[in-house]
Amino acid sequence: EVVGPRAARRQSANEARIGRELARARQHHRKLAARVAELDTPALHGSRDLLARLKKEKLGAADRVAALVGALQAVRGAGHAAAAGHALGGGAFGTVLLGRGLLSGRSVAVKVSDARAGGGGGGTE
Repeated sequence: EVVGPRAARRQSANEARIGRELARARQHHRKLAARVAELDTPALHGSRDLLARLKKEKLGAADRVAALVGALQAVRGAGHAAAAGHALGGGAFGTVLLGRGLLSGRSVAVKVSDARAGGGGGGTE
């Protein structure tokens, strides 16, 4: 897919926003992990309810971090087509695969050039 300047700016703004959210989520997870480690001692086992609640909250924070990492990877990869591997055709300069545009979700053709045939750098175009 061709991404215009407006879409690229929107994409970089989303990447920055998700990056900030990810930093906050990681910091929250670290604080919870430290608090759990502090309470999870034999001397403080009287506060089991608090410890259980904090462990549950820590797991939720870890899930949030994982979701944000996935979202950030998706935004960084947006604008590129994901090749599904189904060959539509080919020739002397490479193969054309069926892919899915990550921004639009529509089917797209991805040309994989054969470097030996002089069709480009061997990557996708």
